[in-house]
Amino acid sequence: MIIQYEFDGEPNFNRYSGEILGQSEVMAIITKIDGSVDERDIACVLINNYGFTAYEVEAYDGIYKYCFEIEAVNGTIVQWDTSKNG
Repeated sequence: MIIQYEFDGEPNFNRYSGEILGQSEVMAIITKIDGSVDERDIACVLINNYGFTAYEVEAYDGIYKYCFEIEAVNGTIVQWDTSKNG
């Protein structure tokens, strides 16, 4: 679920109107990595820092916590970190 939009570090919910991936497309990227992650265990923040628009994503599968930065236009995973949950 997309929980917030940020632009240049400041919250703003109405500023972005470009062509970006939707929530279902972001979910598909995450579930390709770990099919046991449920939609209820994902939090996304859409950010735009100086023209670079990306999703910051946290996902949990019970054992692992995943942190991703996914480029919002083409779906490229820019950053990925995995750690044990707990």
